[in-house]
Amino acid sequence: MPKDGLRRARLGKFEGGLLINQYVYDLTLEGWGDSEGDVSEIGVVYDALELGPEALQRIEEIAKEDRDELTDEKRDLIKNSYGAILEEGEQGFVGVEYFDTEKEFDAAWKKIEEGVAEMYEEIEGEEEVD
Repeated sequence: MPKDGLRRARLGKFEGGLLINQYVYDLTLEGWGDSEGDVSEIGVVYDALELGPEALQRIEEIAKEDRDELTDEKRDLIKNSYGAILEEGEQGFVGVEYFDTEKEFDAAWKKIEEGVAEMYEEIEGEEEVD
C-alpha cells in the first residue's frame, strides 16, 4: 500500500483511480448530487457531489457493506474535499476529481455544464441537417 494509505484500483471500471472512488460513485447511483450528459446521447455523463459529514457517513456504510473499512487517509480525503466530480465515458470507465473549495468545485462544474450544452447543440444541429 502506498504511504498515503490511498490505494489505486486495479483493472476495471475505476482502473488507475483511487479505490475509494467506487464508494463515491455508489453515491451517484443512489441519486446523490447533480448529473449532466448521457452516455447514450453524447458519450459521457458527469456527476457532481458535495461531500460532507452525511456523504462520509454513507461512504463508510457502503464500504462496510463491501467488507471494507476506510483508512484515516480515505476519511481525510472526503472530510477535506468540498466536492467531487465524476466522469463516466461510453467504455464504462469512471474518473473522479476531488475539489478542496466550493469555488474550484463550482467553476469546474460550470465549465462541464457549458461543455455538455455545446455537445447537445451540436447534436441538434446535425439532426436538423439530416
